[in-house]
Amino acid sequence: MKYSNLWQLRFDFYNTHGLPTSKNYTNAFKGLTFFDRFWMNMNIGAFFLSFIYFIFIGRPKQALTIFLTHLLIVIIYYFAIILFQGILTYEVVKMIGIGLNICLGFLFAQAANVSYYMKEIKGEPDNFNPFKHIKFF
Repeated sequence: MKYSNLWQLRFDFYNTHGLPTSKNYTNAFKGLTFFDRFWMNMNIGAFFLSFIYFIFIGRPKQALTIFLTHLLIVIIYYFAIILFQGILTYEVVKMIGIGLNICLGFLFAQAANVSYYMKEIKGEPDNFNPFKHIKFF
């Protein structure tokens, strides 16, 4: 199967330097330019489409996990709104909601590239943990 230049660049980088959880990856990642870091670390499709993108790349179990994670965070968010209803204004509530969605989008966008690499190149079967190969801190 033929991959785009961007996917080939990502796959070559992962093959050479390992996954984001490895020290070698971290050192090599620091040497990239800003735009190379951005494209290596982010997937725009996953940022905007969330779990739908994971279904599209053939990771339905991970898509289910992402959907349920998003749903759980939204439910907690709405309970917090009810709890702090008299304290927070509509604008603050709206900004918190937008911030949460952006943070979740970035989290899913980071997980998509490594997940697709593990499926296509390493042949890893689909599992329920999309964040398995992601380094958070």
